[in-house]
Amino acid sequence: MQFYRSRYCLRLACLYLGGILFFSLVLTSCQDPLPASKRVTPTVQVDATAPANLVNPHMLTIGIYANYFPQEYVDASNHQIVGFDIDLIQAIAQRMHLQTKFVAEDYSSLMSGLAVNRFDIVMSAVSITPELQKNVDFIPYFKGGESLLVTKGNPNQIYGLSDLCGRKVAVKEGTFEQRELKDVSDTCIKEGKLAIVVVVSMQYTDALQQLTRKSIAAIYQDAPVSDYFVKQTPNLFEIGGGMIGANLEGMAVRKHDTVLLNALQKAFALVKADGSYKKVIMKWGLTSGDITDG
Repeated sequence: MQFYRSRYCLRLACLYLGGILFFSLVLTSCQDPLPASKRVTPTVQVDATAPANLVNPHMLTIGIYANYFPQEYVDASNHQIVGFDIDLIQAIAQRMHLQTKFVAEDYSSLMSGLAVNRFDIVMSAVSITPELQKNVDFIPYFKGGESLLVTKGNPNQIYGLSDLCGRKVAVKEGTFEQRELKDVSDTCIKEGKLAIVVVVSMQYTDALQQLTRKSIAAIYQDAPVSDYFVKQTPNLFEIGGGMIGANLEGMAVRKHDTVLLNALQKAFALVKADGSYKKVIMKWGLTSGDITDG
């Protein structure tokens, strides 16, 4: 997602493999996450060659926005920060022989927090843009974007936004996708087609239930969210078409902090080379975001 796009509440979902059990699990665990907390995760012994200019000695301090499922969010069962980004940066820090500490802040304040040394890096699904590159250096680690979640078999033959004219499509309330779908619907009307019936859901569980009942044709949402749902219930859902609006996401490091930048790059190279990156991708099912494919 673009850094300045609105990101409201989070996209938690733990799906079932059938019927009532599915929705009981989802409705229990797919709630808006509790306020994020700081967490220190021990890894391995400190390496004397680790960067010396860290905010906290012998520790990599990471600024995150903890309401962006499935990349970083608070697990409602134990109030711990989890997600794809969390697992990946812990693997990278481990190669640097550093502990990790996560500092959760509002998304809009992450870059200013980085600038005043509240943390060493920002890793929170930040899209790499020319504007941001003026002030920070990035290490690309993931491909972001949007996608269309449809029922298994794609009965309505939905492969892109142009296939949504005249159909009911769910979006999460207050998201970028909601605003974009309105623009697409306006285009449908201009082309003499039927408007999109936009169904706004407060929770993803509502949209998932509607999609399962086939009362809507698709859910338009961030690609990692759709990927995760497909991993959890491949017998129910699939992706309609490819990723929409693909963009690279990166770890943000303060400009000119070449020591830390180089150390992170070397550690990330090790994580990719030894297969750990692919393992984290597969754990969360975020295959469309894999930067090592293609």
